[in-house]
Amino acid sequence: MSISSAGLSDCEKRRRLATRDRGPRGPPATNQTNPRQLVVRPTPARRMLGNIGPDRLWRLIKAGEIDSYLVGRSRFITVESIERYIAQQLAEAHDKNGRIKLYDHGAERAGRTAA
Repeated sequence: MSISSAGLSDCEKRRRLATRDRGPRGPPATNQTNPRQLVVRPTPARRMLGNIGPDRLWRLIKAGEIDSYLVGRSRFITVESIERYIAQQLAEAHDKNGRIKLYDHGAERAGRTAA
């Protein structure tokens, strides 16, 4: 459907025609895609890990399961280590048949072996 047959007022037609050929607002587009983010701050890292609490995040960092470093007083966590931790957790979540274990029933805590 063209603008002339859309049942619009003359004013609306002029406004739409004037803005139709303009590109999107903002900075000019580049041919490069956004580079992959290498590090995140603690709050986004917690979100990436499923909204874990701050204490859990610091325990993972202290245990060496998540890599982080300081720049001045700012903490940065590598996205690669977050992805590695998630992959490790998923690998441990599968049983010997390759199915995801939904729950454990606490067999290890009770000193029994899982059937």
